[in-house]
Amino acid sequence: MSSDKSKEKKDRMIAVVSGKGGTGKTVCALNVAAALRSIGKDVMLVDADVEDPNLGISLGIHSPDMSLNHVLEGRKNPDEAVHVHDTGLFVIPSSLSINYTDTDFQFFSDAMKKLDGYVVADCGPGVNDKLVSVLEAADTSIVVTNPMRTSLSGALRVIELIRDIGTDIEGLVLNNLTSKELYKEEIEAITGCEIIEEIPYDKMVDESITHKRPLLDHVPYSNTSHAFRRIAHRITGEEHELTLSEKARTLYNSFRSIFH
Repeated sequence: MSSDKSKEKKDRMIAVVSGKGGTGKTVCALNVAAALRSIGKDVMLVDADVEDPNLGISLGIHSPDMSLNHVLEGRKNPDEAVHVHDTGLFVIPSSLSINYTDTDFQFFSDAMKKLDGYVVADCGPGVNDKLVSVLEAADTSIVVTNPMRTSLSGALRVIELIRDIGTDIEGLVLNNLTSKELYKEEIEAITGCEIIEEIPYDKMVDESITHKRPLLDHVPYSNTSHAFRRIAHRITGEEHELTLSEKARTLYNSFRSIFH
């Protein structure tokens, strides 16, 4: 078997990162985790953005009794901080309290090693020591950006950090496309990274957030949901091919969304 981590069919940790806020990174992390679960994988979603945690709020987890912060500061077993969303997704949120914004990530890697299955970490934007700790613990990373110069400049800094640390880069995800200041070929040439998925703007994403659910559970047969499944299949090294029934449902949802 190849020694390339991106081709190994094994459970592993994926860091979802971005250079700046506002790229839709949390939505991507949430739905990549939901996509892994939808194809039968054991997955844990971790909010590794302790300075501005959004993952818990996105899923209706507002005041967790136990959080990633408690695990890292008290060196508790991470199983104690797991919350089960009503969709069945396992989540370790971060605390919204200002008392935990400076949580030490020294033991992040040790904590993550205690978790089984795939671990998807929603990282804070930008470059800092906490991100370094997450990337050092991760097997691979997904860089979320928008096709705009202001977004790509931040992505370049994160990519440089990832390469310095030596963590694999699964690729870039161009998210929330409404217009393109930069095109795929330009972005790949600038970053030296493959764009593994382009995700168009989808109003159903906003609706899923309102309902505090991953898009894949809210609208499982949409083109955007299938895009996240393609990312999940890439991570696992498995083929992604829609059945005739799935194609029919997706086509129906596409027409329905036009008039929704």
